[in-house]
Formats: sequence, C-alpha cells, structure tokens
Amino acid sequence: MSVSLSCHRRLLTAGLALGTTALVLPAAQATPLPSPQAVGQVINDADLTSAGCTPSGETANGTGQSDIALNAAPRTLTVTGAETGTSADPSDHVTSTSAIKASVRLRARGGTLTNMDLTFTGTGSSVSNLATSTCTVRSQSLVGMIAPFTVSRPTVVEFSGSATGIGGTAYGVGDSPGIIPGSPDSAITDTTRASTGRLTFVVSAGTHYALIGGLIDVAANRTVASKAGAGSIHVTLRPAGARTASSGHATYVTMPTARSCSTHSVNPKITGKKEQAQKIKSVSFFVNGKKAGHAKHPHKGKQFSLRATDNTPITVTAKTTVRVRVHKHKFRTRTITSTASYLQCS
Repeated sequence: MSVSLSCHRRLLTAGLALGTTALVLPAAQATPLPSPQAVGQVINDADLTSAGCTPSGETANGTGQSDIALNAAPRTLTVTGAETGTSADPSDHVTSTSAIKASVRLRARGGTLTNMDLTFTGTGSSVSNLATSTCTVRSQSLVGMIAPFTVSRPTVVEFSGSATGIGGTAYGVGDSPGIIPGSPDSAITDTTRASTGRLTFVVSAGTHYALIGGLIDVAANRTVASKAGAGSIHVTLRPAGARTASSGHATYVTMPTARSCSTHSVNPKITGKKEQAQKIKSVSFFVNGKKAGHAKHPHKGKQFSLRATDNTPITVTAKTTVRVRVHKHKFRTRTITSTASYLQCS
C-alpha cells in the first residue's frame, strides 16, 4: 500500500506507521470500501516523555464511521474528546479538551466522483492545577472522509486546504484505503497555528482512494483559555489534460477542450468558416508565454500542433491579426487575443 499525504502544518509522505497521529480505518475496513466513509476519531495523549506522567482520565464522544452518499446534502459530524495527565505529584495534573464540528459532502457526475468538500470549526482548552505542570497533555478531535473512485484514464486530483487557529488539515490519495494523518507526532505548544496549502496528484486508470481530514489540536502543560480553530478542504477530480478555463473570442481560433497527452501537444484550429478565415492576416501561438507557432493567411480549418510539456499545466494564447471592415470602403487591422488553460498530463 502506498499513500501520499499532505499534512499542513507540514508536508508528509506517509505509510501506516504514524503512531498516535493517524486517523485509521478499523481492521474490518482493511478491504476495498463499498462506499465513501466519514470517520470521526479522538486521539488523546498524556506526554510520556515527562517522567511519571500518566493518563488518568479519557473521554471520546461522537466517534465512529458512516457511509456518505454521492450528491447528497452535506453531512454534519461532531466529535469531542478530553484527556487528563497526572504526574507523580497527585496535585500536578492537566486536562486538555478538544471539540470539532464538521460538514462533509461528495459530488459526482455520471457516477464518477468529481468533488469532495470538508469544512470544520472547533475549540480546545487546557486546565492545569499548577502554573506549569510537568505533564504536557494533548487532545485531538478529528473528522475525516475516505472516498474510493475509479477512473478509465489518467486523472488529476487537486487538493486545496486551509486552517486557522488550532485547526489543521490533511489530504492525499492512495491506491488502497489507509490513513488520514493528524498533526505531526511531536510536542507542540498551545501557540496559535495557521496553515494553507495546495497539492496535486496525477493518478493512472484504475481504483484509488482520496482522503481528507480536519482536526482541532490542543496540547499544553498549563491552563489555556478556550481557543478556536477552523478550516476547509476542497478536492477536484478532472481528466488529465482537460481544459480548465478559456477567455477571449473563438471567432477565428478554436481552442480544444483538452490537450493531447498521447502526442504531447495541444492542437488549436482555425475556424472552419471561409468568410471568417479569409479575414486573418496572421496568427501567433504561445505556450506558457513562449512562442510556439505562427502562420500568415492560414486557410480555414488549419490545425496547429504545439508542443507542450506533459508534467505541468499550460496556458495557450492565440494572437490573431485580422482585417475587418469598419465602413463600406474602409478597413482596419486589429489583433484579437484568446487563451485557454489545461491541466498537466503526468
């Protein structure tokens, strides 16, 4: 099993061994998922690196998993957790509490997954009997979503996530159901953290699993008043090479709906209408700002093959100089610009 994951506040490439910081499917779900799953989990930890600091109380509510239907109304999940750690001195103990409320949704077109969304808010706090405890106690409340998807051609999976305060996000794609990481397994303080990030994968034809998660994370060795956290993750799945945006006039040049990944090119065409084509004095094409093609007086329907790098998104610009009538016996020249953007192929 290989799962590539981005965990913000930092980037991770992860397998199953993330210790206490992973949102994991129960053993019964170690086989391919019959349907997308939403998972709620609490991770509590009394920092055992502090000598004699042991857990003395733990709660977890709202955990578990449930199916998520495609194109259904957003599903709301609420998870709360608390952990108490006590040192060798019975008067020295800390309780950390976390709570998260999340909304998850899946969208599909023609039975194929196209979008995943997760938004969340939450709070966390800690109470210590002493000004500074020898125990650092963490409580994380997490909500995640794992969605299988099958594609017949290479597909670009784009993740964008952001979080504020004591919130965190995690997302990735793998070839079998696995994990959604929480924050890195390291001692963290109660300082405010914020994150934002984007991640893109190109997956081959077949079945894969998209994973997203949000968490509220508090860890402290002193009293910390309630702090807020929030975040969101948006996932888009589109065929590799697909056109993502276009602008300008298509009167003289037609941009294709997709670049050709098999020929490593993008192939715009001159209009097939003779009257419009005859007005064209010249046309120049640019790929990511670099000139890639040019022709004077191109004939109708002429197709251009512009070389394009497979592993990067591209923007194609056409600058078409045309001779247009402005009066019965008066003409002028003008340049018309049109653009189109495409996803990478690999």
